[in-house]
Amino acid sequence: MISPTISNRLFFSAIVFNCCITSFLSADTKGAEQPVLTAVVIEVADPWTGQVGLQAGLEAAGFEVATIDLQQDTLPEADLIAVGSFASEEAAVRKWLENNRKLLGERVAAGAVLLELTQADQTESSIAFLPDSLSASRTDRDGNPVIVHAPQHPLLQRLPRDSAAEDRLLLPNHHRAGSWETLRDQQGFAVLAALGKSTRDPVLLEASHGEGRIVLTSLFFDKWQSPDGKTVAPARFVDASKSFFRGLQDYVRMVQNQRAPAVDPTPSYQVPEPLPFVVGSATIVALPDTQIYSQHYPQHFLAQTRWIRQHLKDRNIVAVFHEGDITNRNTPDQWENAQQAMDELFGHVPVIAAPGNHDMGPGGNGATHESLMSDYLDEPRFARHPSFQGTMDPGKTENNYSLFETDHAKWIGIALEWAPRDRAVKWADQLLTEHSDRLAVIVTHAYMYYDETKYDWKRTQSQTWSPYKYGVADSPEGINDAGDLWTKLISDHPNVMMVLSGHVLNDGAGLLSEKAPQGNLVHQMLANYQMLHEGGDGWMRLIELLPDGKSIQVRTYSPVFDQYNTDPEHQFTLPLVVGSPLTE
Repeated sequence: MISPTISNRLFFSAIVFNCCITSFLSADTKGAEQPVLTAVVIEVADPWTGQVGLQAGLEAAGFEVATIDLQQDTLPEADLIAVGSFASEEAAVRKWLENNRKLLGERVAAGAVLLELTQADQTESSIAFLPDSLSASRTDRDGNPVIVHAPQHPLLQRLPRDSAAEDRLLLPNHHRAGSWETLRDQQGFAVLAALGKSTRDPVLLEASHGEGRIVLTSLFFDKWQSPDGKTVAPARFVDASKSFFRGLQDYVRMVQNQRAPAVDPTPSYQVPEPLPFVVGSATIVALPDTQIYSQHYPQHFLAQTRWIRQHLKDRNIVAVFHEGDITNRNTPDQWENAQQAMDELFGHVPVIAAPGNHDMGPGGNGATHESLMSDYLDEPRFARHPSFQGTMDPGKTENNYSLFETDHAKWIGIALEWAPRDRAVKWADQLLTEHSDRLAVIVTHAYMYYDETKYDWKRTQSQTWSPYKYGVADSPEGINDAGDLWTKLISDHPNVMMVLSGHVLNDGAGLLSEKAPQGNLVHQMLANYQMLHEGGDGWMRLIELLPDGKSIQVRTYSPVFDQYNTDPEHQFTLPLVVGSPLTE
């Protein structure tokens, strides 16, 4: 479960909202008192959060609320039918929704609003109670930021926005921030908010059905109370929840008065075609966490490295970076599997490999900087290729670097250990200074977070799997996370172009392109597929330096399937922007 950080800045679109709502109220009420809205709910204290808040949130917004009796295939008349987050964890809820699909459709067609908050994809991979004309599914993807696609919609107008980017919701952290079990594969709905500017991963969906509306979301504003009614969520989350339910009341009243915004269904998302390999490009391969391969599926690790070796010439592969967690338990048997796979590369291509937390400490617990890496991926192996230049400590390969070239530039690749010690940072700083005429790629295991931010303990302690949350944080030699590395190392060097990392779960993808003080644009990329079938099914990153010398094309490929993942977070292009004095 991920709990990413959120900025303290809250921004409400108060002026626009007040104008809209004032106009609506004046048009509908003309001074008359509005009747109390009614709601019927299904709510459970689920195993993920153990919390509730749906009924309380609706009552605070002015609804009169009753609970649906799951023992009866009946449904009281109500303006709103609401299914709370993770209610489908209960078999009785799933059965009731399935048995009463027709009744739900009739009530919505007659003018009710049906709202379902987030559900686990394991229990509701497809949403079975929808009318035949509509469909949607849920996925395991969590994410942030949430991008607003319908800024004037009443369900969104009261929610906090990021003052630096008004199209982003600023969702306070509680369990996680943003979307939990994001939607996908919608047909017949309008996408009101999504993860990103594309509509592939909806966070809030709306559809018309007869006189009423159906709303699906992967948000969980109903999880802020303990079952005995005590507030357990942070104040900002409670405030955002109350804002959501007030907006929901506005919306339901609009539907009842037949003044809700018209629904314009969003076309179903179309998977992009793979970008073609551009002849003349140079390819850098990034191997994400291979830990499950080394433990259980060594054939996938071999498939990756054999494909790389077979395509060294036709893809012009100039370097291979390993992002860490080479093994899962830092044990001899797993290192032997890793050694067999990596031996396909040593001596044939520059290899820059960083150890992860699972490669260090007893049983791969990441509590120390001790590793078996140097016993199996030893210095003589790295030195089989003339690009290899050395290590921080003689005979210890946990921190290593190589030099390589393309037609357009000379490069240095530096691998830094898990939770780099202070002296590892100083070592890398010296290398970047000595090779200031070379563009640089740094690989270290834990750097980017899944929500497009960096690990930064000084800014927040809420990020899951931070190096500072492991025993290694007690090292007398000090440790550094991404925020430290940016301040002490990366931002000081105009030649740093990319930072590669793994480690983080959820969707296993992240990108932050950040301009350093000297003008270079540093692309900080997360790629990790260990949570997928059989530890990742061989997915790896192909970072293609295009022949114009100004662009990077990033693609994600699996030699196991001989397929490309063309989703936007796995296939994209980036500018290559160097800083001064390299530009002079």
